[in-house]
Amino acid sequence: MGRYIIRRLLQFIPTLAGALFLLHYLSSLAVQLNGNPARAMFGDRRPSEAMLAAVQKLYNLDDPCLEQVGNPCFGQFVNRVTSLAQGDLGTNFRGRPVTEIIADSLPLSARLAIIALVVQILIGITAGVFAGLRNKGVIDYAVKISTVVIIAFPVFVLGKVIQTTVNVPMTNALRDAAWAPDWLGTVFSISYQANSPWLSLLVPGMVLGALGLATTARLTRTSLIENLHADYVRTATAKGMPRRRVIGVHALRNSLIPVVTDLGLSVGVLLSGAVVTEAIFNIPGVGFQLINAIRVGESPVIVSLVTFFVLIYLVVNLLVDLLYAVLDPRIRYE
Repeated sequence: MGRYIIRRLLQFIPTLAGALFLLHYLSSLAVQLNGNPARAMFGDRRPSEAMLAAVQKLYNLDDPCLEQVGNPCFGQFVNRVTSLAQGDLGTNFRGRPVTEIIADSLPLSARLAIIALVVQILIGITAGVFAGLRNKGVIDYAVKISTVVIIAFPVFVLGKVIQTTVNVPMTNALRDAAWAPDWLGTVFSISYQANSPWLSLLVPGMVLGALGLATTARLTRTSLIENLHADYVRTATAKGMPRRRVIGVHALRNSLIPVVTDLGLSVGVLLSGAVVTEAIFNIPGVGFQLINAIRVGESPVIVSLVTFFVLIYLVVNLLVDLLYAVLDPRIRYE
């Protein structure tokens, strides 16, 4: 197990290096095609050449390679990797360190992801189990139809629909209702409320976890139906083992192996969906900061935040691989 973990950790290095170079090249190409963003920092004002040169030097935008379209700027890439290795993620165009941006926004994104995962696991697995146990029944068809409808809606569409058809009417209705407690209005608030960091994230978290919920439910259903017809289940039933134990201990445990794989892969969906969800509900999380950085062309922030996403994705997938051995003792990592 130890050797396997070390080998996987070593594989992080080329993956991160490749992602870093791709991000660096795309950000350099954006400057080469769209022009130096240092000029945009002054808005309508016309800076002097000395002032413009000072700003370009401050943010490493004075390299001649940024004037040559297609040049990968290897020198800047080496400098960027060296800074990242030393823990220096750079600053945005307002001089704020990226580490500070991540430290302030990460707790919000973590809360949003936790809510989404809880929704995906509890509702998705429960719906999949009921559908699998009642194959071709009313519950099975209801789960299949509802999950197809949810999957058909992209996150940005579902988020806007929920915000417009649920949050706005409920907010207007609860504002004038004397019987409604304050926390209920916070749950259906149109945007994030800093004084209620969990309640105001419930609806955005459910929106973010909806797509994963549908996938988890269908995968749990299919896997459970397959395992219920396996030989070991028939043998356990023939020996007189209670049906609840056959399903809960044997069939469901083996059925969760592909579900765990899906949950690991869904981290990537949560990361990408969080960018959209945070923008819709005005949540100042990591995804919201990434959107702002893209809007103003802050390449150091973009590269650092996306690299941070890649690192999280790699770590979560390593943990998912290790969890296989817990669910299935036959799996061993040498």
